Amino acid sequence: MRCFFAFILMCFALTGCTPYVDSRREAGVAHLVGQSQAPTIAVCYNGLITNEAELQGIANKACLATNKEAKRTGTRYFNCALFTPNTAVFQCQEPIKP
Repeated sequence: MRCFFAFILMCFALTGCTPYVDSRREAGVAHLVGQSQAPTIAVCYNGLITNEAELQGIANKACLATNKEAKRTGTRYFNCALFTPNTAVFQCQEPIKP
């Protein structure tokens, strides 16, 4: 039983449970096939080790390419990779002017 838990911990360490933007592309195809389609940003994450500030920072960085801000619009569960199963969905919107 100890070996099983050691194996699971090693898998977490090797696969990296860091959040990432799901912007997959198909070879030879110009458009995205992942969950992120402009102006939507989908960030895959593990809810046990990732906080809201990290998710917002990743989404803001992705929206910065178009000079917009990210606003969270929802969460999807169990539709990403095994160790990052959840998806935080953001919309790139025009920044609010003071």
